Amino acid sequence: MPKPKLNLIADPNKPILDLPDPEDMVRQAIDADLDASIFSIDESEIEWCPNIVEWVTEPKFLTAANPPFPKQMQWMLQLFEDYCPDCSDYEYIQDVPVGSNFDELIDRVQPLEFGVCPKCGKTRFDFQKDGKFHFPYEVNVCAGMRSGKTACAGMISTYHTHKFLQLPTPAKAFGLLTDKQTLYGTFTATTAGQAEQTLWKAFKDLMDGSSWYQSYIKFLNDKATRAGVELYREGDTFVYFVGKRIYLTFAPADMKKLRGRTRFLCGIDEAGWMDDNPKRITANADETYEALIKSLRTVRSGAEEQRRRGNFNTPDGLMLNISSPCSATDKIMRLVEESIKDPRRVWDHVSTWEANPTIKEEDLASEKRANYVTWLRDYGAIPPMAHNPFISSEQSVIKLAQKEIVSPATIQYSIKKDDASEGSYVTGRIVSCIRDKGTPRILTMDAGETYCSYSMTLSHYEKEVDRALCDMVIEIIPREDDLTGNWPVHFPSVYDDIIERICEELNIIHVVTDRWNSTHMIQSLRMSTLKRRAVEAEKYTLKWADFVNFRARIMQGNWRFPYPELSILEKPTLDISIVAKRRKRMNLDEATEIQRIAEAMKDPPLSDPDSLQKVPNAHLHRQLLTVKEVGRKVIKPTNDQDDIFRCLALADRYIFNNKELYEYDGVAGQKVVGRGNKAVATISRAGRKSFRAASGGVTIRRSSNSSLKRQPGVRKTNSGNFFPH
Repeated sequence: MPKPKLNLIADPNKPILDLPDPEDMVRQAIDADLDASIFSIDESEIEWCPNIVEWVTEPKFLTAANPPFPKQMQWMLQLFEDYCPDCSDYEYIQDVPVGSNFDELIDRVQPLEFGVCPKCGKTRFDFQKDGKFHFPYEVNVCAGMRSGKTACAGMISTYHTHKFLQLPTPAKAFGLLTDKQTLYGTFTATTAGQAEQTLWKAFKDLMDGSSWYQSYIKFLNDKATRAGVELYREGDTFVYFVGKRIYLTFAPADMKKLRGRTRFLCGIDEAGWMDDNPKRITANADETYEALIKSLRTVRSGAEEQRRRGNFNTPDGLMLNISSPCSATDKIMRLVEESIKDPRRVWDHVSTWEANPTIKEEDLASEKRANYVTWLRDYGAIPPMAHNPFISSEQSVIKLAQKEIVSPATIQYSIKKDDASEGSYVTGRIVSCIRDKGTPRILTMDAGETYCSYSMTLSHYEKEVDRALCDMVIEIIPREDDLTGNWPVHFPSVYDDIIERICEELNIIHVVTDRWNSTHMIQSLRMSTLKRRAVEAEKYTLKWADFVNFRARIMQGNWRFPYPELSILEKPTLDISIVAKRRKRMNLDEATEIQRIAEAMKDPPLSDPDSLQKVPNAHLHRQLLTVKEVGRKVIKPTNDQDDIFRCLALADRYIFNNKELYEYDGVAGQKVVGRGNKAVATISRAGRKSFRAASGGVTIRRSSNSSLKRQPGVRKTNSGNFFPH
């Protein structure tokens, strides 16, 4: 056979957007009359590493200048399960204490050798049967800055790649269509440049400094010279083990371009700082993660099949997410929370000084004094409630919580069966309500049905101190169940058993809702009944100026909100949870009341509707703190809604634009002595009309002819000038 022309790869120094395609390289090899079997070479002289402990400690393997931090070693031991849980200090390895040193950790570890304990002879399968091993394939760690996150990712990725290189034909081992298919390792970040300077550089620098890799590459090049075929090639932007079809590179976080390839390794740099806007194509945290996770599926399924055949030492498709946090709902915080209940996902949540023993908490005292919130986020790994929040000051909101606010009504939530369709609905009813016809109030609503909650707030105005007060929050949350289907809100019973009851017992000046699912309710309220007078009901779509005014009045202290349900939110949590770790670090026993509330707001049961309905006041505060400002828009927080926030913004708009209608000389819930129908306030409005608000109703008169009146208790509706614009 004639010697082929080896012109397989273009210039490796080309820009990242014009990388050589390894699949084309293989096709070129075949076009050159090369049998694919020539890539199979005898590697019996290669010394493979038996476990992650030797990989990071023995000079003949990684050849690192310093050993890993104890916490880094903990994560790697948990991820690769390269230790014997019976012959090692199992509990110690699950959470290495702060202050431990590396030698102490190694003394407590009995490493496995290629999946078998040399001391007791048990294998990974034995430990799996005991419930101690789970074959993890993902690591999600939230850690403070300068905690060695990138270096740890480099150690993990070099070892994992080495494990795949042990396989004679990786594509065949994992059930790919042909043994010529390429497996990819991809490091990504917001931009290609960031990925290159972080995860890729960590991997490449460790690879270049590794005695084992350099020996292995020299071995491949020697074999290639003899066989007349290229077995290894690298450039500034890629590493390609041609014979094994293992290709590693970096790429920007583009959800479209990341799809399609079969991967054995993925890593996202600073996932917590990626955008969570679902409309973004690039740097979208959720879509980037989903694209990469799905690209690992072929290898993960192939690994499961290999284990079913008895191969307990098969590597898996690995996902790396080690990031500092940005907000309480960012991607890394959510990934850590999700990992707690999944034994195949290694997780941790640590501060800088817990992960990196060379940095002490007291070393950061000056930065703590300069900006406590930033210090807590960057080094304590305890982020604020939201990134780009509409209301940036948590303290300004939390200090408005008032224990003295007593709800005028109590509500009971329930499930309503539909006999006709055999479906179910969620609803509620007022169980008890004070009768208070003295205090003018506003009822505002955001009428969600299937996805968003049906939320309501009751509010009134305190003239003496020029502030509004939220009396009550109601939230009816629809259900979504895979077995029973969707349970929407039952509008008729909500109207009959909640809205009507409130309007009958209390002095409701306005009922205001957005323009969603509210027409029938508004028309019904505008008609008087035997138990109540007609109510001024209105649709209104909030504008940017309304939100800005609402924020300004919150910052100025012109609002009071009901106190959050701390007794429920601060209930004891499992010691193994992320919440317990964070609260321990916060030292809540010595925290101020504002700090306690801020901490509790990070853990409402958003995924449990039954539990969330028990803490409506807390949900109110959380939405105030987490709705986001994007341009001149207010958008929903990540993994939450903004229904209650919008109800309060509606109340703010109507109360402060109609103060005279809400002026009241008494105390909410108490009868005003000496106040009768003659105590009337006159309010000027646009056009040639004015209105008089009395305790028994609204009297309407024309300014030009005061003798033309409507009787008290009869309201003029659908007036184009009644509500100011």
